[in-house]
Amino acid sequence: MIEQRWAARLPMGRFTVNIQTGEIKTIHKANDWLNHLLFSPTDPALLMFCHEGPRHNVDRIWTIRADGTQLKKIHTRSMAMEVFGHEFWSADGKTIWYDLQTPRAEVFWLAHYNVDTGERAWYSLQRNEWSIHFNVSRDG
Repeated sequence: MIEQRWAARLPMGRFTVNIQTGEIKTIHKANDWLNHLLFSPTDPALLMFCHEGPRHNVDRIWTIRADGTQLKKIHTRSMAMEVFGHEFWSADGKTIWYDLQTPRAEVFWLAHYNVDTGERAWYSLQRNEWSIHFNVSRDG
C-alpha cells in the first residue's frame, strides 16, 4: 500500500494557521507524500518534515522555515538502495539524527546533520546494535 500511495503523487501542502485571525497560509506545496512534521525544540520557526514512501525511492528528510523560506534537503542518497529515516531532533534543536543504511539492511549507521554548521557524522553500528527508533540523551 505504501508504494501505491507514494506513486499516486497526490497534491499536498504545509500550512500555518493564525489562531487569532484564522488566516491560513500555505508555506509549501508538493506532489510528494508529506509527513512527520517536527518543530525544532528550540526554534519555533524551524520545521523538519519528510517525504514519505518507499525509503529507497524518496529523499526523505527536509527542513523549512515556518514562513515557507529556506526549503532544504538534509541527506542525499549516494548509492542504490540507500535508505534513511526515523529522523528526530536533538534536545538543543541544532542536530537532526536519523537511521541510515548503506545499502538497506546491510551496513548500519546512526547519522546526524547540524543545521547551523552543516557538519555531518555517521556512527557505525553492528547489525545487533541497530534499531529503527533511536534517541539521544540531553548531554549527548
